[in-house]
Amino acid sequence: MHNSNKILNYIISNKKFLIKFFITITITGILFLSFFKIIPKYFIIGIDEQQVKCYPATFYLITKSFNPQKQFACFYPINNQLMPYYNDHQLIFKEIMGRPGDFLKVINDEYFINNNFVGKAKNKDRHGNILTHFKFNGLIPNDLYFVMTSEDHAFDSRYYGFIKKDQFLGNAYPIKNKFLIIISLFFILSILIYYNIKKNGIFKI
Repeated sequence: MHNSNKILNYIISNKKFLIKFFITITITGILFLSFFKIIPKYFIIGIDEQQVKCYPATFYLITKSFNPQKQFACFYPINNQLMPYYNDHQLIFKEIMGRPGDFLKVINDEYFINNNFVGKAKNKDRHGNILTHFKFNGLIPNDLYFVMTSEDHAFDSRYYGFIKKDQFLGNAYPIKNKFLIIISLFFILSILIYYNIKKNGIFKI
C-alpha cells in the first residue's frame, strides 16, 4: 500500500509524466478499440499468396464491402477459372482496370481500355506452358470487371477474362512493413502499461 501511495504521489507531482501517461493510455485505448471493435466491423486481414504480386505487400486490410471505383480489390476464383495457377479457395489481389461500360478492345495480344493501352499478353508462362488469350471487343457488360497487374508474368484477365461482381470480397489496402512495426510497438507498449499498472496497484484492475 505504501508503494502504491508513493507511485501515485510521484505521478501527481510530476505534471509532464502525468500528461505523457494519459496520452499513452488514450492512444493505447484507441488502438485496442480499433483492433477489437472498429476494424473487425469494417475490415478483415488478408494474405496475398500469389507468386507474382500486384503490389509489393503480403498483408492487406480488406473492406467488407466492394467499391468498384477503388483501384485495388480481391476476389475468389470460381469453377477452376484460374487453374492450374490458383485454386478456388485462394484470395487473388488485382487492380481493376476495366469496369462496366468501358470499351475493351483486343488487337492481337495487346489490350486497350477506352483506347488506352493497358497491357500485352504473353504466349507462354515462366515454365514454357502455352497461355490462352482472352478475346473481347466491345463494352464491358454489367457486373463484370477486367483485372490486371503491371507485372509481366502476372496471370490476370488477359488470360482468364472477366471477374463477376459477386466474386469480389472487397477492396484491398496494402499494409506496409513500417505500419506493422508501429502497430506492434504500440501493442507491446499497451501490454507493458497494463501489467505495470496492475503490478504497482495504482488502479484496481
